[in-house]
Amino acid sequence: MSQSEEPTSAAVDRISQLPNETLCHILSFLPIKQAFTTTILSKRWHPVCYSLTVLRFDDETVADYDTFNRFCRFIDTFNQQQSQLKTFSFKCRFWFNDDNRRSFDAWLEAAKRRRIEEFHILLNNVTMNSNIFISQT
Repeated sequence: MSQSEEPTSAAVDRISQLPNETLCHILSFLPIKQAFTTTILSKRWHPVCYSLTVLRFDDETVADYDTFNRFCRFIDTFNQQQSQLKTFSFKCRFWFNDDNRRSFDAWLEAAKRRRIEEFHILLNNVTMNSNIFISQT
């Protein structure tokens, strides 16, 4: 080994050592699907993803109806959580039918029940219920 070369040290995972609140804050900037891919890094990340207070759903990878249904079921999983929710962001470019509309209405009610602080929706061709504007928060 020459004098200019330094021995390499073993990689240290410093991110996983951060507190859950900090990890949640970092993950809150990602769409939920990308945030959940972090669970493959370590078992430590799995509960962090389920405690996110900022949920960003984006169907940019949805190309067909079957994929859209899986996307909807993924959102349904999160709406079963009872923790407080600060932000709910939903971008959907796919067309809704009556079945999807019922799911969407349930997502709105779940977000309101979780005392949401920020609500962002981008939808194509959907008429909103007027009760979306009635909330205790």
